[in-house]
Amino acid sequence: MFSSTKNSHFNASSFRIVKDPMLQADELPLAEVIDDEKWQVALDRCEVSFGTDPASIDTPAITLWALISQVFFEEEHRGCKAAVGRVASWWATLGKIICSTNTGAYCRARLNIPFEAVRDIAVEIALTTE
Repeated sequence: MFSSTKNSHFNASSFRIVKDPMLQADELPLAEVIDDEKWQVALDRCEVSFGTDPASIDTPAITLWALISQVFFEEEHRGCKAAVGRVASWWATLGKIICSTNTGAYCRARLNIPFEAVRDIAVEIALTTE
């Protein structure tokens, strides 16, 4: 289900994590549009800064990954609880300790990513796929 991200190279603040768990080969859908550097620039432009503690799971990158995962699923798999469950499952595969699967922290983190950042990322994806 998830790619084999090594703990020694894991960085919860890197947008590379958006690509790693969702994709296992560069030829899969969306591989060419997930550009961690451009996504980081979009969040930097909006001054998004939270989850900076090295042990934090609620980073902008993980939060954005969970949000994107909600878009790709239907019905009960689209909710916040399901998104948090996917993050917790992935976190556990990395050998990390899961403190809680309560959706409150994720929902608060999601509110810290402004619409403008998501819009800029969506525009970037659209321009890449033209």
